[in-house]
Amino acid sequence: YYTANGLPPKPTYSYPELIFMAMQEAPQNQITVSGIYAWIQDKFSYFKNRPSKSWQNSIRHCLSLSSAFQKVEGVKDQ
Repeated sequence: YYTANGLPPKPTYSYPELIFMAMQEAPQNQITVSGIYAWIQDKFSYFKNRPSKSWQNSIRHCLSLSSAFQKVEGVKDQ
């Protein structure tokens, strides 16, 4: 399904919801920020090859402000 201009539509999920979904599929529910980006791009073609990476800034912003997400030191990409 594509919009009238031939591009995939933006998902109806909020950024915190996208982060949560990525975490749910990650081993031990832990995932790096770059892993979140990769998961989102893999699942939602809207985010692939976007000329602007402002959505990544929004992801980082959500992670830093929300008490629902916790930073864990030393976790590496798998």
